[in-house]
Amino acid sequence: MSLRVTAVADGSRPAAEYERLLTSLPDAETAWIDGTLADAPASGFVVFVSVRGAHGAPAELLPRLIVCAGGQRDAVEGLDAIPAAAAIDTVSLLEWEPSQAYAVGPAGRRSVGEAIGASCVSLFGGERNCLLQSSLHAGLPHLLANYLRAYERLVLGSPAA
Repeated sequence: MSLRVTAVADGSRPAAEYERLLTSLPDAETAWIDGTLADAPASGFVVFVSVRGAHGAPAELLPRLIVCAGGQRDAVEGLDAIPAAAAIDTVSLLEWEPSQAYAVGPAGRRSVGEAIGASCVSLFGGERNCLLQSSLHAGLPHLLANYLRAYERLVLGSPAA
C-alpha cells in the first residue's frame, strides 16, 4: 500500500514550502486541504500546516499527525510534549534543496530513525525524540517518507490506511 499524506492548512503559516515538500515525497499519494483538523481524513498521515501545533487535535489523530514547528529545538520539544508522529521545522524545510545528497529533518522517534539508517543531530536530541539526519537519504522528502513508512510498521503496527 502506498504512503498517504494529506496537508491541512489553516492559513496561519505560509504554505508554499510545505506544498513543495508534499509534492516531492517519493512514492506517496498526497492531497491538500484548506481547513482545520476537523477536515482531516480518517486515514493516512496528516501534516498540519499551522502555527497552532497539535492544539485541539483529536486524540485519535495524534499518532498520525505531523506538526509544524518554528525551529529545530521546538520540533523536538513539541514531540516530547505530544504523541505526534513527527514534526517538520521551518529551518530544515527552508534549507532543503532538491539536489541534496543528505537530509536533515524531520524530528521524530529516535528508534524509528535508527531503523532506517538515520542518526540524531547531537544538539537536538532527547532520549525518545530527536532531529533526524542521514547521508543515506537524498533530502528531507526522502527521509520523511522512509521515516513515515517505518513509523507505520514499527509504532502503529500496520499501515496508516
